[in-house]
Amino acid sequence: MRTLKYNGEFWYEDTTALWARVLTWVFWMGGPSGNRTPISLFGHFVTFYDWGMDVRTPEGRLVVSWLGLSRDIRWRSKPAEVYISKDGTPGRAHIWIVGASREIINLANKHKGKRRVFRNWENG
Repeated sequence: MRTLKYNGEFWYEDTTALWARVLTWVFWMGGPSGNRTPISLFGHFVTFYDWGMDVRTPEGRLVVSWLGLSRDIRWRSKPAEVYISKDGTPGRAHIWIVGASREIINLANKHKGKRRVFRNWENG
């Protein structure tokens, strides 16, 4: 199958067979050779990394991270961080489930029992 694609810099012709494109969509293995991760399933809907995994949701990426834990016990241990972020990074997270930094916890406690109305905080 021949298609023209644009990679952000120039147009090129992709002659990858249709079966290979479908296989790559179902199971994609990236990273340098010899590295087992990342592994993505179903068009990057679920991606497994050496440090954890992420799942695409309507809110953004649900990230589960076991950073800092030994590779031998990672998948059997509680995760170090669980959050939802538009781009999958902790700095852009808008929902924290596990592992929020002390700064975020302090800001949340500051507004505890309040709700936001027209950019102002009111007692709820």
